[in-house]
Amino acid sequence: MATYIDSESEENYLETILLLSGSGSFVRGIDIAKKLKVSRPSVSRAVGLLRDKGLVTLEKGSFISLTEDGKKLARKVAAYHRLLRSFLVYAAGISPEQADIDACRVEHVVSASTVKGIRNFLKRENVPADSGIDSSHLPEIGELNESGENYIEHIYMMSRDGKRVRSTDLAQALGVSRASISRAMDVLTNLGLLNRGEKGDLILTPAGEEKARSIYARHVVLTGFLEQLLGVSQKIAERDACRMEHMLSEAAFNGLRDFWEKKQGESSAGNAAGR
Repeated sequence: MATYIDSESEENYLETILLLSGSGSFVRGIDIAKKLKVSRPSVSRAVGLLRDKGLVTLEKGSFISLTEDGKKLARKVAAYHRLLRSFLVYAAGISPEQADIDACRVEHVVSASTVKGIRNFLKRENVPADSGIDSSHLPEIGELNESGENYIEHIYMMSRDGKRVRSTDLAQALGVSRASISRAMDVLTNLGLLNRGEKGDLILTPAGEEKARSIYARHVVLTGFLEQLLGVSQKIAERDACRMEHMLSEAAFNGLRDFWEKKQGESSAGNAAGR
């Protein structure tokens, strides 16, 4: 577990405090640690940062409660969670338990437009509204995190026409510093996903290219799903897909892809019948 708290983890902590305080009982650090399966020191650091942001208060030194701003944000996250769980169970065909885990990752990166699209989609499909939630999960940290996947995806996309890709090109495309690129390229090289050419070109290894193709394929499917089935604008669909592609489990993505392909097939058959 990282020693800092990012925006996604922050929202998970707030959501967890909201869930634990639903019965009106006091929330303690040990309760949060048990629920999220993290250490007490991790909870103490997170709660301290949330208090500094005015999202929680500490009563009698150990009891934690949400401020009005904290409640507002936590309720929004919980509402997104319920909606996404219903959506993933229905469209991806995964279990509620797996949908809970995926919803906990995706709820922090989707836009209000995508949430609205999902809500309208579920209404059209006559999917009943989900009830409450009783789980919250911190995002898992994999061997290759979201930023690393973004780097190799961009190198793949930029080099498809046979163009050379240099660190300066990648930094400009992603809007990050050369120093950040240098650190990331060292990590990708150590993972066997990247080689550097004689002139400093960034060249994906066969393993890196295979990984990049997989990520890009996710991007294409999710962009199409958001735009065509949820009615999200192309710009927002591209942006949200760029975050979701790294967050969804294999089971959730495969289910959404199969659902999208099925809907495309039905649409093609309907158009053919109408001719």
